[in-house]
Amino acid sequence: MVTKAIALLALLTLTFRVHAQTVFELIGPNGLDPGLPNFFVDSLAASDTGVVYVLSNNYEIVFRVTPGVGMTTLIDANGDGQGNGLISPTRVVVGVNEDVFVAGGVSDNVFRISPSGLITQVVDRTGDGQGASLNGPTELAVDPLGNLFVSGLLSENIFKVSPTGSVSLVFANTSAPFLFEPVGLFADGLGNVYAAGNQSANLLKIGATGSVTEVMSSLQMYAIDGDGHGNVYVTGSELVYRLDVDGTVEQLNQLGDPLEIRHLDVDVSGNLYVPGQFSDNVTRWRPRGTRRELIGPANLAATYDVAADNLGNVYVVDNQRVVGYKNCGPRLGAATPRNAGANPRGLTFSELPRIGFDWELSVAVQPTEFSVLVLSKNGTSIPTSFGFLLAAPPWDSQVGLDSQVIGIPDDCSLVGAPFTAQAAVVTGPGVAALVLQNAVDFTIGSH
Repeated sequence: MVTKAIALLALLTLTFRVHAQTVFELIGPNGLDPGLPNFFVDSLAASDTGVVYVLSNNYEIVFRVTPGVGMTTLIDANGDGQGNGLISPTRVVVGVNEDVFVAGGVSDNVFRISPSGLITQVVDRTGDGQGASLNGPTELAVDPLGNLFVSGLLSENIFKVSPTGSVSLVFANTSAPFLFEPVGLFADGLGNVYAAGNQSANLLKIGATGSVTEVMSSLQMYAIDGDGHGNVYVTGSELVYRLDVDGTVEQLNQLGDPLEIRHLDVDVSGNLYVPGQFSDNVTRWRPRGTRRELIGPANLAATYDVAADNLGNVYVVDNQRVVGYKNCGPRLGAATPRNAGANPRGLTFSELPRIGFDWELSVAVQPTEFSVLVLSKNGTSIPTSFGFLLAAPPWDSQVGLDSQVIGIPDDCSLVGAPFTAQAAVVTGPGVAALVLQNAVDFTIGSH
């Protein structure tokens, strides 16, 4: 029986989001071995091209890790090899043009490592050379123009290092509002710098002209990041807040969800990645509010720092390990219609623009005299209706009123597997009385 409401529509487009992923150990007993006893990871960074940078404070070394290829030493205690050493490194970040910056917490300096491997000290304890010294650099931020910002944990000030190497003081803790024990730094590309103070329990906005505004207070800060659209995210122990571009502050979660948050990362699409130090997980929070646990307690025991690249891959520090979440897809292969023209009420597929790290596949049914769309994976039919997807474990289905989501097992086993879609008329719940001749085949590809 044809559903009356559906029959009124001249054309119905169903949207399928297809995702596939897997969890793996990048560094550890089941991954790459740095060959260093009691090797601990303290900071992570990921480049736009998928390279991961791993910092170990106790060994005073930073590794450059290419997943699936291997790891090499980026910089060690010798620093630039010109007498400027790296002592007790605290933070590694990736800037524009794949330049990497590493801060030495005790050597009171910051190094830039170019893509070719050239190591240059860009600032030392003399700071701007005009009397403002740098003591205990712990936080780094790079804006889209390539300017580096450095905060001193002990000197409680912030310096700017331009792409040409000039150093200037942008904040000094000489008048209210004060910043005590800066633990987070973010530069938005509009000339604004945001600094989070742990002991002062506040967030300062430092404008391009030097103006200083306290935009949040009474919250013991731990980490800060932004999405490039003017929104800033901060965490204080177990709560995450978003400072919107209009200045509105919004609390995004409740206590205990997740447990103990010390770091954040935001990717190019505005997705927020939140590691729970005591809940042993990493969740991805979409800009529209949906959340998904990417790595759970089965694979984590002591989460800390997190970094995401622009390919949808995520990496998290887990004590002496680095655990990764590989985004296997989500590219869709070409759709091939079968029996084209045999039935005017056929299906057409098209690949839509990328949204975040999911691709969308549009399925048009015309005219819409059907109440079921039959999907087949490896020859096994999975019936779906308009607005509801019937799926059994281990399939992970998310349902929307105007979309269908096909979940792919975490082992990425269906990358490259054939899918088939057909329109059907039903006479009862879950019973397809007639499957139309027209069908479309498609496959899931990889990056």
